[in-house]
Amino acid sequence: MKKCLIILSFAMACLKGNAQNSSPFTFRTEITGDLISNMQGGRKSGHSYVGKIDLSLGLSTEKAGWFKGGKLFLHAFNAHGGNPSARYVGDIQPVSRIEATNRISLFEFWYSQDIGKFSILFGQFDMNSTFAVNATAGNFLNTSFGMYPSIALNVPLSIYPYATPSLYAKWKQSEKLAFQAAVFDGSPLKFQDNPNNLKWQIDGNKRLFSTFEIQMKEIKDSVVKGNYKIGGYYHNGDFRGLSDSSNSVDGSYGIYVTMDRLIFAENSKDNQGVTAFLQSGSSPGKINLVDFYLSTGLIYTGILPSRSNDILGLGFVYSSINNHLHKTYPISYTQSRCLIELNYKAKFGNNFIVQPDFQYIINPGANPAFKNSLVGILRVSLVY
Repeated sequence: MKKCLIILSFAMACLKGNAQNSSPFTFRTEITGDLISNMQGGRKSGHSYVGKIDLSLGLSTEKAGWFKGGKLFLHAFNAHGGNPSARYVGDIQPVSRIEATNRISLFEFWYSQDIGKFSILFGQFDMNSTFAVNATAGNFLNTSFGMYPSIALNVPLSIYPYATPSLYAKWKQSEKLAFQAAVFDGSPLKFQDNPNNLKWQIDGNKRLFSTFEIQMKEIKDSVVKGNYKIGGYYHNGDFRGLSDSSNSVDGSYGIYVTMDRLIFAENSKDNQGVTAFLQSGSSPGKINLVDFYLSTGLIYTGILPSRSNDILGLGFVYSSINNHLHKTYPISYTQSRCLIELNYKAKFGNNFIVQPDFQYIINPGANPAFKNSLVGILRVSLVY
């Protein structure tokens, strides 16, 4: 199966190279590999490799000569390698966003339709491709800069490596303002029950995850200078109390904000310079492991005069562990878990990226038994 996926990726690359702009198909292949070393702290020192191959295929109904505004999208991946976050670091979120149990899996399969200012989508859909997305924070490798731990560690979600059936709608009032909302199946099947993510099963107990988001953009001279988003979610499942598992609570909810802005521009034509970002989320109650989350940081695009596309980044994460849990089990849980990440993304042409990365994790796993961890990662990725 893995060999077939590699062969298919090269076949798609050849098709892409031969396709004209008028072709209804779009292809994308991304191969990513991370060499990961836990140099000190955590569970124990050790080295590992994790890798991921992504294949995606899009079909435009307009370019196919059918009708305007339609798109069919399919995304599959192969995840392979070790499990360094659990084995060596012992953290509550992976040190690399691509880390997952070894598998070949369908990830997304959906159809979308644009109707004027409105868009609708249905199918197997990655929530984090559209909701709670911060492009600036996306330059960091630790999972905590992606889907907020105040959401991902508290409720079942339609995110990597499992996307679930969903219904999504968006209203784009203008280039500066948009509103989106979605409903997802709130009970993804476990890996052993659905290793290739080919079973489309809606939860019989009607457990759903619902979310909304308001998006605002600051645009000047046709260049986006800032992005500002606020959103919220509600999961209608039954959840056990952290300090008393016999206590059952109906539903879990939370809110979040995310923003990034260019704060120092080298010129007025693009986003060369320094961009700052902020992400924060709150999930109150006695059932949520992480009840508050904050991440912030800076990136400098084009810090070297001869390397205008390279990016230097420094980021910080704070995750608050629910006080009810800490008070009940003070020797088992710390009050917080923090992270500092520094990396440099070097781009060579349009297709090849090398990214050395260092992470210092304070209270990994929120476990008092683990010393602070120092992790080094070397990422290499090829996109075509």
